[in-house]
Amino acid sequence: NATVNLRITDRDEQYLLTLRSGVLLYQPDTQSESADATWTMPSAGMFAILSLNEESMNSLIEQEGDTALLGDMCEHLTASYPYFSIVEP
Repeated sequence: NATVNLRITDRDEQYLLTLRSGVLLYQPDTQSESADATWTMPSAGMFAILSLNEESMNSLIEQEGDTALLGDMCEHLTASYPYFSIVEP
């Protein structure tokens, strides 16, 4: 269980991410003073997380608070593949 303040710098957006019992929820335009971590990044940082690109994550994402949280969350992500069969015969 964790809460994260997420700030997307190139879009001037902010979100509060809440992870409870394996469910990730987000609230736009909200931040928490008691969040476990704060991640500040351009939108390319989200693509680095989704592609599990550790080198890009380290260079794009500024972390405050629990710096191990991002790595812990990424351990439970499944990498997606852009070319997959939507319909199989």
